[in-house]
Amino acid sequence: MLVRLILLAGGGLGIPLSVWKLWPNSNWLKLGPDGIREKVLFRKFHYLWSDLLYFEITTVQHRSGYSSSKTELVSFWIKTDENRHSLSECYGKKPKELVGILESYLSRYR
Repeated sequence: MLVRLILLAGGGLGIPLSVWKLWPNSNWLKLGPDGIREKVLFRKFHYLWSDLLYFEITTVQHRSGYSSSKTELVSFWIKTDENRHSLSECYGKKPKELVGILESYLSRYR
């Protein structure tokens, strides 16, 4: 019974979050001479080109019961912490295409 309530509550929260994510201007990616700016729901991120090391595609595997799927994310490393960071989505581009765009900006504005 408790498990059903938890699943119901999780599903109930998932619907408003999905609608919010599709809301105009709730998610965006802006590239400019000063770096990458990304907005994901309520949070904004800014990464300077001079702080970035490189970009690559990271594959994340999801499993649900008997099925599994893979998601490709565009990831990058920052000089100051040398940790991998990933963009929340590819904003209508294929991951390889987005990496190419980001690398061209990186080489131009670093």
